[in-house]
This record gives sequence, structure tokens and C-alpha cells, in this order.
Amino acid sequence: MATLLLLGALPQEIDAYHHRLTDGHWHGHRVEVVATGVGKVAAAAATRRAIDTHRPDALVFTGVAGALDPRLQLGDVGVAHGAIDADFDIRAWMPSAARGDLPFGGGRVFSCHEGLVAAALAAPVPRLFDAYLATGSAFLDRAGKAAFRRDVLADLTADVGGRRRTPDLIDMETSAVLQVAAADGIPALALRAVSDTCDGDAVEDFNAFLDIAIGHYEQVVDHLLACGAIEGLRP
Repeated sequence: MATLLLLGALPQEIDAYHHRLTDGHWHGHRVEVVATGVGKVAAAAATRRAIDTHRPDALVFTGVAGALDPRLQLGDVGVAHGAIDADFDIRAWMPSAARGDLPFGGGRVFSCHEGLVAAALAAPVPRLFDAYLATGSAFLDRAGKAAFRRDVLADLTADVGGRRRTPDLIDMETSAVLQVAAADGIPALALRAVSDTCDGDAVEDFNAFLDIAIGHYEQVVDHLLACGAIEGLRP
């Protein structure tokens, strides 16, 4: 029996899963649900503890994110190919590095498991798109996103999901969760629903749309478990 670790930063982002569980199982799989807390440090620490405790076959980090691409709308669900730490910048020390590069071969874009990405994108759920995420330490309002797009976005250009691109979404945890999963060889996936648009009111949109966003990516998780996508992934 495979075990899936379901993570979300906020309790509200994972509460919807509990009604799906019967004696800790969902579609015949053991499922553990953990709230990590907000921010990269909290998310990394909680992911580390949860992996050690539950020894999952795979993990899926779910939640919401702000749009950096003006074409994205509330309710679109990003299936992440990877995420980058947008705050990490050692170029003043190592001029040959790119923004997000970790020194000494530590990596730059932390990738999601290709099989899980493909299975998620095949879910019969509307408005899915393949995503590249930036992770930062600030909740960006409209002005903050405009400044980020102007001053930082181009520096995060990378080959992600088979093409050269800049991040579509920004959140506060995903790169940290994927970095911990990668260190342990745990197959991982991130699903982020758009909770605030590029030009919208981030605070108003986020609070109003959170519950609806959860329902959108909950359907993708249900598909992953129903189709057996986590079988055979034990690290």
C-alpha cells in the first residue's frame, strides 16, 4: 500500500482533505495530511519532520499562489514542473552564478517528478496549466508584483518543463519543500491554484477565493490517487 504525504502551508489549504479520508485512507492509499506553516523555513522544517515520521512514497504540496503572468485568472491551477528560490542571490560573491543558484552544485530549479506532473495534467479538471514557480519571502500586493516583474523576473529565466521560461506564479514555500524532497529522493509534486491575479487586489482576492481554490486542486489530488499515479514510486 502506497503512502502519500499531503502538505499545505495553511490549515485552510488542507482542511478540505479530511472529509476525503476514511481511517486515514483515500482510494485505498494511506494519506497523511500535514500543515507546514507559512514561509520557507517553516515549510522546510515541517517537510523534513513529516518525511521522517511517515516515510511516504510521494508527497504533494498544495495551496495557492499569486499570478505573475497577466494571462492567468482566479481558479487556474498550476501543476508545477519546478520552483526556484527567488530570494537567493550570490552573484556579488560568485559573478558567474545566476539568481537562485545554490553554491557548490546545490542546484537552482527544484523539479517535480515527471510522472506525477504528467498524471496531474491529465486530470479531468478544467483550467490546469503547466507552471514554473518562484518562491519568495514577501506577500506581494499589486505594486509588489509589478516591482517583482520589473526587477527580478527576468533573472529567474530557466529551462523548465522543456522550454525556456520565467515563473508564472509566486508563493512562499514551494522551492523549500521541493528542495527537502529532492535531498531525500522523495518523488514530489506541487499544485498551486491562482488566488490573486497579476493586476488584482492580492489581499482581497486571496481571502475571497481561498475556499474555491482548494476545491479546484483537491480534484487533481483525487485523480492522482484514483489513477494509481503514486504506485511504484517508493524511494
